[in-house]
Amino acid sequence: MKKKVRTDHFIGRVRKLRIISEHWSYWNRLRAYDEAEQRLTINDRGQVWLSRYDRAPNPFYPDQPLSKQYFKLSENAAKRIMDVATDWFTQYEYHKIYDVPKWYAELVNTEGKVFHTEGTQGYENPLKLNSLTEAIREELKIPDLLVIGDESWSEDDEETPEPFWYESASLEEIMQLAEEDMEADYNRRVELLRALEYKYWDFDGKDKERLNRLYALMHKYVMTLEAERPVKRAKPSFAWDKFVE
Repeated sequence: MKKKVRTDHFIGRVRKLRIISEHWSYWNRLRAYDEAEQRLTINDRGQVWLSRYDRAPNPFYPDQPLSKQYFKLSENAAKRIMDVATDWFTQYEYHKIYDVPKWYAELVNTEGKVFHTEGTQGYENPLKLNSLTEAIREELKIPDLLVIGDESWSEDDEETPEPFWYESASLEEIMQLAEEDMEADYNRRVELLRALEYKYWDFDGKDKERLNRLYALMHKYVMTLEAERPVKRAKPSFAWDKFVE
């Protein structure tokens, strides 16, 4: 499923639900290798597919699959999720909030019609609907699922995060630190790569020599970090390859 910027009004009963949940936004900035996205599919037969993606260490790389799972729910658990999803999406009204992590949903009803919609994590839920996120977390017994977020967020709750140290540092200062700390511990080098990436997006591109130096540093950090990567990627569960995402 691709992220479709569309807000169809759902009609009918949900037979299959697919949600891409983002874990990042301008205010929720991630470091390299943080979990960036979850993709969840559930159908009325109780089949569940869950994949997690972590943030690529380089702005030119796509997010990388961290783990993939396939499992089966009971008939009652699947029915509860479909009931809550039907109630939720039938009444859902698009409520756009900027600079908040987003979610994208693809819904298939019992007649086979496909609907797409999207929203922001932590939708305020003024209709006081049963929580779709809580229902799915409870039935799947996975408390860290993002789904559509904890449905209690409001603009009044928003706090501006503390800036990262490198936001106020110059590109030259960061590149010098990166060159000096090539042998630093793993987490320190991940932080320096994030700093280089942050400055890359603000680079005006006029100084070709400096740009080449920045490219070279980023490439070296990516290659060495990937070689030492501490996260062991989980192998896909049985039947995952039969499911076309």
